[in-house]
Amino acid sequence: MADSLDLQLPSGTMRALRHGAGTGVPVLCVPGLSANARSFDSVARTLVARGRPVVALDLRGRGFSPPTAPGTYGWRRHAEDVLAAARLLGFESFDLVGHSMGAFVSMEVAAIDAGRIRRLVLIDGVGVPEAAAIPPIRAAVERLGAVFPSAEVYCETIRKIGAAVPWEVWGPAYLYDLEEVPGGVRSRTSKEAVLEDAVYGSTHDAGHFWKWLRMPVLLVRAARPLLPGTASWRTRTRCERSPIFARKSRTRAKVACDRECRGRGTMSARRRRSARRAPRAGPFRPQSGAGSWSRRRR
Repeated sequence: MADSLDLQLPSGTMRALRHGAGTGVPVLCVPGLSANARSFDSVARTLVARGRPVVALDLRGRGFSPPTAPGTYGWRRHAEDVLAAARLLGFESFDLVGHSMGAFVSMEVAAIDAGRIRRLVLIDGVGVPEAAAIPPIRAAVERLGAVFPSAEVYCETIRKIGAAVPWEVWGPAYLYDLEEVPGGVRSRTSKEAVLEDAVYGSTHDAGHFWKWLRMPVLLVRAARPLLPGTASWRTRTRCERSPIFARKSRTRAKVACDRECRGRGTMSARRRRSARRAPRAGPFRPQSGAGSWSRRRR
């Protein structure tokens, strides 16, 4: 069971979930656009079993972290919050894991203070989303602010979208931030916060951050799209020309690509081709010791 922490940041209160008390290098986890700290439960269980302390965050306006004023969102603001949280937690050096928008925030963290990050993991987020990936994301956002008669109806609505698969993994994250209101239940996550970040993301290209990724970087892709027939995150043609995806002798960051995982996610055929050409990152190979980051064997 994770311990809930309310961190008092310069920007406001941030809820964090702390898993385990291991002595290995700490892992800080940053969730996606409308997700929350519980979306890393499965990852945390695996890492805690290997002696790694894990802290997952509710970004501002998500889960139990209160929203801030309009105009105070965007990757930069979230990245500043992540670094402030790390300082309060006493993490001088840490491994950083970001999922979807959380991956873009994590790259911004690297651009601000790369020296703090020992290793970086980007899950289904490295470039620009294709248009076909937007509808299922929009469908997930539409639940925010809506009142549902019961938690059961809320869960059934989410399951019908088809992106929360398997439900036993993702269900707890959706139930985590439900609150009772007149007429039923609704998500605590602020729709206004999520929409502001969505607009921000539509006008910014995460490829700007590639040049700052000088630490070992693991790029994790999902084996399936969010929904059947939809596309995923693409990195545009210049991804294949980026030093990060070039031959090992030319990389500024050692990127391990084409990693299979069982969840649903987003990746285009173009990025899959470029990923297969990318070098494997030696620092992510299995190592001995509880404090090491071991790659899962296929």
